[in-house]
Amino acid sequence: SSSPSPTSSTWHQQTSAHRSSPPSAHEHPFYRRQQLKRCLESAGLFVKAATPDAVLEDMIALLASGEPIMAAASKHRDFVKFLKMHRQKLGTFCDCIEDLALLVERANNIVALTGAGVSVSCGIPDFRSASGLYAQIAERFDVPQPESLFDMEFFSIDPQPFYSFAKDIFPDRFTPSPTHMFLKALEDRGKLLRNYTQNIDTLEHVAGIERVIYCHGSFATASCTNCEYHCEGQDLKEDIMNERISYCPSCVRGVMKPDITFFGEALSETFFDNLSRDLPKCDLLIIIGSSLKVRPVCLIPELIDDKVPQVLINMERVGSFGHEYDCTILGPCDATIERLVANLGWPKSCLDGKRQEEVDDRFSLAELRSICALAHEPLRTDEGQEKKKSGKGGEVKRKGAKGVQSKQVAQRAAGEEQRASVLGSAGDG
Repeated sequence: SSSPSPTSSTWHQQTSAHRSSPPSAHEHPFYRRQQLKRCLESAGLFVKAATPDAVLEDMIALLASGEPIMAAASKHRDFVKFLKMHRQKLGTFCDCIEDLALLVERANNIVALTGAGVSVSCGIPDFRSASGLYAQIAERFDVPQPESLFDMEFFSIDPQPFYSFAKDIFPDRFTPSPTHMFLKALEDRGKLLRNYTQNIDTLEHVAGIERVIYCHGSFATASCTNCEYHCEGQDLKEDIMNERISYCPSCVRGVMKPDITFFGEALSETFFDNLSRDLPKCDLLIIIGSSLKVRPVCLIPELIDDKVPQVLINMERVGSFGHEYDCTILGPCDATIERLVANLGWPKSCLDGKRQEEVDDRFSLAELRSICALAHEPLRTDEGQEKKKSGKGGEVKRKGAKGVQSKQVAQRAAGEEQRASVLGSAGDG
């Protein structure tokens, strides 16, 4: 059905009802702003991100009076000033890797908006594709609709379907994708302002990304639906893997729920607070692997100033009707990222998918034995003797690994004490 026109009684009822019911005390200003914008959008009007709330209120009041759009515009000098057309491309950017690399190279405050597509190569299906999670849920469970498994009202009635499915998306058995590691590389180079992820798999944390906001929560923590008890998400692992409902150990009656934002729940204050600070600083928006279907996260491209470049790396074109991106690369995101990294001249190793260890991490005794085995020199000593002989508590820096091996190969005829001494001094070499 089409949206009600500004002259219809239905539209007047909607706007009047909206204006007569102020937001509740716990409602975040972000939600209030989006309600005002949606009232205008229902009349076919779109406003700029910088439009003050007071102007939005005045626009709605004028339209609700029953006057035609242009007549209402003529009575408010800011009305036309803040109206916006659909976003147009900036400059002469092309949909190619070279222009994408140029945008990334120029930017210093990148906001990355990521969705399920960045985790598909990790073995986690997306939600809305033909073989995605929703399709699997529809096939396996007798529920009103696939989204019901992530609906708070449905969960409060019957949490068993969620617990029967949760093990398929529990994050501890997955490793980051090249796209995750690319975001980490951006952060390491001081280019990532924030990664807003719609995913709940916490692979951003595994990749070592610190500047991340989990828009829809994650499995990292869990809460009781009846009391205020909180715990680590790992505490629910045994129940989840056995498809068993996890009950609160504190109040006993309440069901434990991972701190995932279900339909019917508000997003966290952390999301809105960071978004309000980050958007004015952003100098490049990169959208990767998202369907941009779920509000309010899908509104981020609309909220950023039109002068800020926007990039889409996705399997298909997404976003509001008529919204243009400055650079669109369609296809698997990992393949696009690999080409981008090559074009930027960054080492391919930054996409390895393994969290980089600190340079001063130490070798364990098992690792030392492996090194000696590679050098064909078995190390016959226990940990205490190794510490005594090394003179440094047996702590050998990782960066000396190659030196350790080469020295031991060259000194095979040396005695046991000499070999241990070489191991102990490797960190200084």
